[in-house]
Amino acid sequence: MKTKNYFFKVLLLTIGLTTSSVFSQTFTPKPSGTSYILYDVTIPPGQNTVAYAAGSQYTTGNAGIIIKSTDAGETWQTIYPTTGSTPGFKKIKFVSTTRGFAVGQGDTFLKTTDGGVTWTNITVQTGIYYYSCLDFFDADNGFVTALTNGGQLIAFRTADSGDTWVPATTTTNLQTQALTYATATTMFSTGANQKISKSTDGGNTWTVVKSGIPTYYYFNIDFKDANNGIVSGEDGEVLKTSDGGATWTQILSTGYENLYSLIYRGNKMYASGTDQNIYYSSNDGASFTPVNTAATTTPTLYAVDVFENGEALLCGSQGTILKSTDFLSTSNVSLIEMNINHFYDTTTKTLSINVSEQININKVELISVDGKIVKKINTEGNFLTLDLSSIQSGVYLIRLNSVDGNTNTFKFIRN
Repeated sequence: MKTKNYFFKVLLLTIGLTTSSVFSQTFTPKPSGTSYILYDVTIPPGQNTVAYAAGSQYTTGNAGIIIKSTDAGETWQTIYPTTGSTPGFKKIKFVSTTRGFAVGQGDTFLKTTDGGVTWTNITVQTGIYYYSCLDFFDADNGFVTALTNGGQLIAFRTADSGDTWVPATTTTNLQTQALTYATATTMFSTGANQKISKSTDGGNTWTVVKSGIPTYYYFNIDFKDANNGIVSGEDGEVLKTSDGGATWTQILSTGYENLYSLIYRGNKMYASGTDQNIYYSSNDGASFTPVNTAATTTPTLYAVDVFENGEALLCGSQGTILKSTDFLSTSNVSLIEMNINHFYDTTTKTLSINVSEQININKVELISVDGKIVKKINTEGNFLTLDLSSIQSGVYLIRLNSVDGNTNTFKFIRN
């Protein structure tokens, strides 16, 4: 019997892909003015022009930076520090165009009420190693977590827009990687051992609702309402719940990436991370489209946020800022759906590809993860069989070029 290796584990053989002509300019790199790692981006609610991002020079124990845009992410300027240096930042959140918070290494917990012109440091507890999570449900209600120098997990809540912070009742079962609000009182957190925890009292107490493989991480989580949410992790996995976290179903698995950046709005989702790879769904995760940007570098993407008009900003390493002008708009809903079926025969080392009957493929390119074309095949038809016996094992992109000039790309693991 032939052995088939399916790259997308959950989507199996039916993967909805869109032509690159639809998405070729969806994501545009913007000059951030820095080469620092931008770990987080925040867009104050109810407006379409102001955005902030924060990060650090290296991964730990180094200089930090906060940048600001007043033209919808087109240009950026450094607003903190203006002189000297500051420890690196991990999270930033603005509840209005002028009122915001940034947290990071050490006891760094900054607050501004004038759009970043001036900052004051908040002390919720001394001896903090780093702040790990920060989120607000609205302008008043927020939550922050941190690890102390002694390894203790601590958490604090605010109900007055950050003027005062009170300790959570307990941090037992609270996870350290990411957290999000589903409602004003319902929250979720994620972390090591693929654990997901839930709080129904505004973060005072937590219960583990899912756990998975030891030492594996869920990196991010987002809920669009009380019942519907998604979580992302290692091996390019995205899971979805429709019952408030009681059960979870895998909706994406690419096989090798870390997906750090995640957002779920309406029926649309973004998941992105390693190698600047971005996956987009416009149907609540029923299918995903791999979206490739025009950038020549391959930074890791860490965070995404959305303006009121539906435009989105993504940030990442190497000072990367990417902008999408149509994430929540209706202009990109008319995706050209192509049912692309593919399977790999590990015995004969052949990859079979079958696309929709109305699509006529005339060229196939096998591309390595560093962008080099490894193999090019000129052909014609909608059913193709590729001999990959001479190709080294690894992760590749398969780019399908159709007669009508459109291009479709999916990832493939050659074993």
